Amino acid sequence: MRSNIPTRTSERIYAESYLDYKNDMFIFIEDIDENSRKIMLELIQRAIDKNIKIDRLHSCGNRKKVIEKFNERNSTRKELYIIDGDLNMLFENQEFQKGLVILNKYCIENYLLDIDSIHKLLYEEAYNINEQEKLEEDFNYINWFNEQNKLLINLFKIYAIEKYNDLGIETVSFSINLLRNRIGKGILCSCSEELINKRIEDLKKLIIEKIGNDKFINDESFIENKINNRNSDIIVSAKDYILPLIFDRLKKFAKNTSSKNETLKFRLARMINIESFKENLEPHLKIG
Repeated sequence: MRSNIPTRTSERIYAESYLDYKNDMFIFIEDIDENSRKIMLELIQRAIDKNIKIDRLHSCGNRKKVIEKFNERNSTRKELYIIDGDLNMLFENQEFQKGLVILNKYCIENYLLDIDSIHKLLYEEAYNINEQEKLEEDFNYINWFNEQNKLLINLFKIYAIEKYNDLGIETVSFSINLLRNRIGKGILCSCSEELINKRIEDLKKLIIEKIGNDKFINDESFIENKINNRNSDIIVSAKDYILPLIFDRLKKFAKNTSSKNETLKFRLARMINIESFKENLEPHLKIG
């Protein structure tokens, strides 16, 4: 007597496993930092077809290793190799290669700089404040950001000259907290023009010692032309420089210091308009 329970033939099992395999996507990234990995995964899942399953994010450790993996890629499966735009975006030849996704912003955290989402997060955090419009007005994000933008862009121009010449001088790892205004022992939520300018002059001296004044002047002009009118939401590291400032300012206005920055980042990743990141991925997902 045959059972009424349907069974799968070996051919069907093979076909299903093949389809599952074909719908898996293998993604290789730079970051080993768990918070950045979580943000990357959230944005990718929001941006791609829901039928595509992400195998997992394979952390390679740095840009060079991701590119090495890309050059050894497996052409029989769906693979994406994602690297930060970094300051390399200003001077490297970024010819399109399908499967090698070069972010069009400094790093994955730069996609979180979405004003509507930041305002929403501010209001959620300010659980004792009911007047959202007044809160946003006081927060004054655009004017505040523009002030930071001028200072940080000037600093990252110098960082870009160092990167262009690959001199091994400390740049982004120099803490933003060392460049912030203070009142007594209290640290403020904005950059210090005096400290930024001192940092710039100190770096200039170190760079000129290594490459000479004439080359420094030429490279400075070259980098300035490449930057044009780009803002710090693209050129400056949001992870290391911009978001720490934003979150401290947000906590101050929300009168709530309990939320961790890592949690705030992930909440932003679930709120932001995904179109900019999606546009970055889409050419690499097209068939053919």
